[in-house]
Amino acid sequence: MTWQNWAGTERADPARVVSPSSTQEVCDAVRAAVRDGLGVKAVGAGHSFSGAAVAPGVQLLPDRLDAVHEVDRVSGLVRVGAGMPLHRLPPCSPSTGWPWRSSVTSTGRPSAGR
Repeated sequence: MTWQNWAGTERADPARVVSPSSTQEVCDAVRAAVRDGLGVKAVGAGHSFSGAAVAPGVQLLPDRLDAVHEVDRVSGLVRVGAGMPLHRLPPCSPSTGWPWRSSVTSTGRPSAGR
């Protein structure tokens, strides 16, 4: 499967693509990559002009690591998984009573990674 960034300026044909749903599955994927002599790169939505997300070895997609883990009403901190897309964060706001403020215009980007 050929991967490319959103601009089409970078491409990769990873040896393996994994989409773990837990920390344990991330560890298992990294161990398997090391065993097979492959590098690992976590890749978000590919919203980058550079080759930062090019992963010729193992491409780790965090899309299934998208849970809301903690909402701290005192500090205002909302802790989410690395695959949480920014467009899914606003629904967290009504449950906290906090206003949602974001200057993000690309709603498909994950909250972590590129």
